[in-house]
Amino acid sequence: RRQQSSSTRHESLTWRMNPDASLSDFTLSIIGIEDKDAIHKHLADKEKRRKKKRSKRRDQWMVEGLYLDMSRSEDNDGECSVDVSMKTNETPPEGNYLLKEQYHLHKVNLAVGLRSCEYFARLFQKMRSSAGGNLVREHTLELPKSSLQAIPAMLDYLYDPDPTVQVNATTTTAIPLRYLGKCLGNPLLFDSATRFLQMDLRKETAVTYLQQAEIYKQKKLAEVCARVCAESFTQIKMTSLSTLEPHLMKKILHSKYFRPDIDSRAICAKIASYCRCQDKSISTKMFLSLTSENVMQNICEEEALFFIQFMIGLGIDVSCDNQKAGRLFERCVLAAPHMMQEVVNSSHKGRAGRIAKNASGSYAKLPPQIKVQLLEFALTQQQHL
Repeated sequence: RRQQSSSTRHESLTWRMNPDASLSDFTLSIIGIEDKDAIHKHLADKEKRRKKKRSKRRDQWMVEGLYLDMSRSEDNDGECSVDVSMKTNETPPEGNYLLKEQYHLHKVNLAVGLRSCEYFARLFQKMRSSAGGNLVREHTLELPKSSLQAIPAMLDYLYDPDPTVQVNATTTTAIPLRYLGKCLGNPLLFDSATRFLQMDLRKETAVTYLQQAEIYKQKKLAEVCARVCAESFTQIKMTSLSTLEPHLMKKILHSKYFRPDIDSRAICAKIASYCRCQDKSISTKMFLSLTSENVMQNICEEEALFFIQFMIGLGIDVSCDNQKAGRLFERCVLAAPHMMQEVVNSSHKGRAGRIAKNASGSYAKLPPQIKVQLLEFALTQQQHL
């Protein structure tokens, strides 16, 4: 009984325990700020460190920040710029500071052992020397808000006594975990998250990874994700593609791995659906790039009127000397006769299917001269049948 009672009391130490029961000796406050602001700050600080590094040894400790010469860097993406100066009991200013979370931790788990973080090891050494031997129990970090969801998995990994365990990564946390691994100087965390990413990267997850790689400025990874998206474009669900920013969609469609001849009708339909979802974000130049003949080899008849209406909505003068716009308009007119017949039939019958309703809606928004041009061409084509 005594042995059983003793073993019950000796449970594994975790950061999730009550801080009093676990004898926590360190409180880490993490403030989440906008991803773009955090990454911009990191790049600016990294450039400052590079300038100072030119006159110093590569392994020199930078007082105002953390410099880690890590071989796992990809184009030096993700190198951390977190300030190691002590920031205790600060109230975050209004504005870009969105989230604040506190963790009651143990210094030995953060700074000692195989999975220790070089950032915390150096932080505690610096704090001890600057505090005159007094122990400092609090510290604050500013991190991209999207990385905060990965903090619990990182801490579980740091505390786990099993030397073979892998970090519990997911599709949404793998890249943030890689970032934290670089940021805090933990190569094992970086490698573990990378192994998960390599197994998890597929057409169903490529869009999410591409978006996060873009946020964290991981260029090589973004190229790999864009390739997966390009090779499987027609198989990726529209719910995923519709969340992409236009420049990322362009990156996919103009990738050397994109095959516009595989299923040209499906490609046209997906590009039209994407334009409907991102109509407020697509500029004239971007629209003409997404619908270029190199990308969209054929225009499906169901979307011809929509593309014309979209051009008019962007303020494109189809009669002007713009070669790309003129060619797109010409291709749409050539593809439209059947849908013009559907529009006419639906107006007479009073009933129409979904495709005819969409075509009628697009047609109704066109200027009169464009309507006349479409009707004339449709009648000419009908006469030749």
